[in-house]
Amino acid sequence: MHAWLIPALAALGAYSAAEATWLFSMRPFYSRQFAGFARDGRLALRSPAAAALTYVILVLAVALLVAEPAYSEAAIARRGDRFATVRRATTRGAMLGGAIYGVYNLTNKATLPGYTWTMVVADTVWGAASIGAVSCVFAWLLVRRM
Repeated sequence: MHAWLIPALAALGAYSAAEATWLFSMRPFYSRQFAGFARDGRLALRSPAAAALTYVILVLAVALLVAEPAYSEAAIARRGDRFATVRRATTRGAMLGGAIYGVYNLTNKATLPGYTWTMVVADTVWGAASIGAVSCVFAWLLVRRM
């Protein structure tokens, strides 16, 4: 279990930093997209606990559904091809991120008036890229121990 702790914490930190950077740099875009939803025309974090729990769940999903299978495959094969292991984890992570963010955004598009296709596409692409990157970091930290 402790072998996963440092990579998991590093992945959580990397994802949190990437997400904060993305949200800060894209604030004007999100403000325009969410203008009809924002209270007083301003976006604000309404539940920090829910946001933190979201990041923990995403990193756990990366650990269980992406990094661990890639690590196990590499250990079983004993090929020593660490790059292939990291590449598989990155690809699987990007697919997982695209699916998670895609379902979220398509649900919003289906249920919230004014939710735009621009928002669906931009946020889904971000999800695929960010979770792919976190999966890459996580897998790389794991295979360094092989």
